[in-house]
Order: sequence, then C-alpha cells, then structure tokens
Amino acid sequence: SPSSIRMRKRSPPAPPPPPPPSQPRTVRVIWRRSGDPQRDIETLRRLHALLTKQAGGDRFLIRMLDGDRPPVELAFPDAATHYTPELEEHLRAVGAVEVEL
Repeated sequence: SPSSIRMRKRSPPAPPPPPPPSQPRTVRVIWRRSGDPQRDIETLRRLHALLTKQAGGDRFLIRMLDGDRPPVELAFPDAATHYTPELEEHLRAVGAVEVEL
C-alpha cells in the first residue's frame, strides 16, 4: 500500500501586536486676527470645525495674535483632534500662520 502523507494546514501567523498608544499631544494653532470681527469669528469657527472633525486623542488650543496686544489662548478641554499633516494643510489654508506640536 502506498504510504500516505498527511498534510496539515498551517495556521496563519498571529498578527503583530498593535503599537502602544502614543502619548496625546497638544496641537497649537497660531492665528493672526484680521481686525474685522465678523471675519475673525468665521475663521475661528472654521479652525475649530476642522480640529473637531478629526476625532482623536490630541488636545488643541488656538492662540490669537492681535497686533501689539498680548496673545490670547483659547483652550478646549472637552474637545480633541487627531493631528495629521493633512489637517495642518487645511488649518493653514483657513488662516493659521503656524501649527505646533
């Protein structure tokens, strides 16, 4: 009788463990006021909407520059974002002059 070779299916390798969660970062969006209050409110709304659209674990704040006056920082402790280079591009397109991590 011919010898039978028994083939066993190999289990696929276990997927690699997920990377450890990265530390939450703080995204600082620096923006210069235009002097037109209505325009500034709209820009602020657009910046905030972009930041909150990207769900994630990064905190953010918006620092407003206004001529010679001291900068004003707006913190949003109950909101979060997920920083990506694409997010930074969108923030700059809306009017951010600088985005820092």
